[in-house]
Amino acid sequence: MTVPLYGQQVGHLDRTDSDDPDFTYTAEYAASGRAPLSSRLPIAPRTYRSDRILPYLRGLLPENLQTRQQWAARLGTAPHRMMPSASSRRWGGTARERSSSPRRAVWKSSISVRPT
Repeated sequence: MTVPLYGQQVGHLDRTDSDDPDFTYTAEYAASGRAPLSSRLPIAPRTYRSDRILPYLRGLLPENLQTRQQWAARLGTAPHRMMPSASSRRWGGTARERSSSPRRAVWKSSISVRPT
């Protein structure tokens, strides 16, 4: 999935074989000298694994449960499936659910982030 920031493509989120997200900045964005998405994700020619990405992604979700429920309804998922649980670390339910669901996981959709 492409990750845009202010209309510019800054990187890609990809799923690993274990279903966890990886993030890599594009070469163009890395060379631009612009700000990283987070201090825990400094611009570098490397792929960041889920131990760095998941806390960042969780931080993008609203804390208000009602808002998360509304977002989940718009995206055709459940609020608890918007991010992996700490125990399962899986996205979007079981492999069977993911293969039959048109919305495999919320992060599969395009997102736009703005630094704070």
